[in-house]
Amino acid sequence: MTHPSSEGVDCREELILDAARRASRYLHGVNDRPVAPTPEALAGLMCFKGEMPDRETAADAVLEMLDAFGSPATIVNAGGRYFGFVNGGATPAALAANVLAAAWDRNTALRVMSPVGAVLEDTALRWISNLLRLPAAAVYSSEMEKLAAAERTFADTLPPVEALRAWLLLFVDASDRGFLSVTSGVFVGIKKYLQPEAASVNPGTIRRLPPFVSSKAGPVKILGVKTRNLNGPGGEKNMRIFVTGATGFIGSTIVPELINAGHQVLGLTRSEAGAKSLTAAGAQVHRGDLNDLESLRKGAAMSDGVIHTAFIHDFSKFQEVCEVDRRVIEALGAALAGSGRPSLITSGTGMANSAPGRSATEEDAPEISHPIPRVASEQAAASLAAKGVRVGVMRLPQVHNTRKQGLVTYAIELARQKGVSAYVGDGRNRWPAVHVLDAARLYRLALEKLETGARYHAVAEEGVPMREIAEVIGRGLKVPVISVSPEEALAHFGWLAAFAGQDLPASSALTKKRLGWQLTGPGLIADLEQMSYHETETDVASAAPARVAR
Repeated sequence: MTHPSSEGVDCREELILDAARRASRYLHGVNDRPVAPTPEALAGLMCFKGEMPDRETAADAVLEMLDAFGSPATIVNAGGRYFGFVNGGATPAALAANVLAAAWDRNTALRVMSPVGAVLEDTALRWISNLLRLPAAAVYSSEMEKLAAAERTFADTLPPVEALRAWLLLFVDASDRGFLSVTSGVFVGIKKYLQPEAASVNPGTIRRLPPFVSSKAGPVKILGVKTRNLNGPGGEKNMRIFVTGATGFIGSTIVPELINAGHQVLGLTRSEAGAKSLTAAGAQVHRGDLNDLESLRKGAAMSDGVIHTAFIHDFSKFQEVCEVDRRVIEALGAALAGSGRPSLITSGTGMANSAPGRSATEEDAPEISHPIPRVASEQAAASLAAKGVRVGVMRLPQVHNTRKQGLVTYAIELARQKGVSAYVGDGRNRWPAVHVLDAARLYRLALEKLETGARYHAVAEEGVPMREIAEVIGRGLKVPVISVSPEEALAHFGWLAAFAGQDLPASSALTKKRLGWQLTGPGLIADLEQMSYHETETDVASAAPARVAR
């Protein structure tokens, strides 16, 4: 929602001009598109079906969303090829008058609230009545006069809530007698909940409306009508969350975690298969990819929060794809700037600048000149946080289940190809790990309670020795387990050598304390022991853990 007080005069003028440019562009294109919206345009209207946000949405984002998704989904009444009900609102005078009238911000239902609106409406009704030789306008005007008079009387003689009930009952009475036209939903709602059984509007017999009732973690009652539960498990408002990487290994586990907690999910996908997967999971679909920054900005703009897990898993161009991630984070942050809406981006625990042998903690900032280019993600997040954007960082270790296990997935494929499972030196160097279900739950908790600039460690096991990992892989593949020297590591491991010999223990003590995160999943070795090594070959190309590349 936006509020006039939050917009300066200059901002409003620019918005009006922007709206005019968009409207003009729309009108110029009406003869170049079908009269009816395409199925894709209608599907795009799902973006308007989210829950009411609990924070202000930037006005330019609202306008962008209306134009991007609303304009394509219109019936082109304004075009010369439309035959049906004609609104006439796009004639030059009416179009310009609508802009001016919107700036007046009048409530024309009450004459006292808008004298000019009342006079113009009366005149229009009289002209229509004369043109069509109908008497209805005079009756309508009379009924509105009675309603306005009743409103003034009730306001003077009744408490505010009872005055509201009395006026609405009179409104229902006028509608029942055919003098006023209201939508069926409004009419039925008023009659059902505001006691239209009263035979007459007698202020002395009007009963008091139930009070407005709200609770921190329960349903809300407005005028006695029970609404949905607005609050999440911890008292946080339910959100519409834009998830990048929503069909990936980690993202596809985060999606049901969010939905089961009462949130809505808008998932990014570039494929039809991904769209079907998201729909089946109960999420809404947003088409785009990491190279389409405009699609990312739109997804973020129409959401209450962002979880960014997507990453291009091409280690042959690691520096390049890390810079792509930097630009993605900057684009998402720009869409959220000034709104207070949370954004959680993803990095790796190895980005922490910790002393050798000590477990990295959430308080360890990344090295400015870190040798691994993945540091670009945290640098982008830090820059946004410095500008006041509510952004946090989720640092991942090796995320695992019995199908995928972070960088270990690549080690398994390498062992399959070379016929040996290797570790570097004595194999005492450690990799931290977490089960994917525990990681997904932490993403939700962190977004719900996100603090600007915070770093969270999704670590269940602080460090699993690489020799133990190599040994369980060897047993699973039934291949020998060997040690390679640091000098031989590059020839054996290839790009994985940058990680294979590193000791990267990490702690999540602060994360657990801040968020109350509790672990339930099995450990890395247990999952490696349970996986089927020969049932299907590991899909290295799609292995989600590249996300944890440090």
